[in-house]
Amino acid sequence: MKKYISFFRIRFLTGLSYRAAAWSGVFTQFFWGIMLILSFHAFYQSDPDSFAMDFSALCSYIWIQQAFISLFTLWRLDNSIFE
Repeated sequence: MKKYISFFRIRFLTGLSYRAAAWSGVFTQFFWGIMLILSFHAFYQSDPDSFAMDFSALCSYIWIQQAFISLFTLWRLDNSIFE
């Protein structure tokens, strides 16, 4: 019985570490998106007419970019996909 409990414990801790890494990645993407929006907000306050997009459109663009970050960085992982 001790073998099964130790096996379950090892599998549980391994799965827990993967979940923690996934949640930290999600948190990082949210934090980076908020930082981008705040930095662009500072630029928009100085001169809003010098930008091609409205601020709400820029916010939508940044959140779409953060949601699909893995698709935007696909070419860095394996260039043989595109050949």
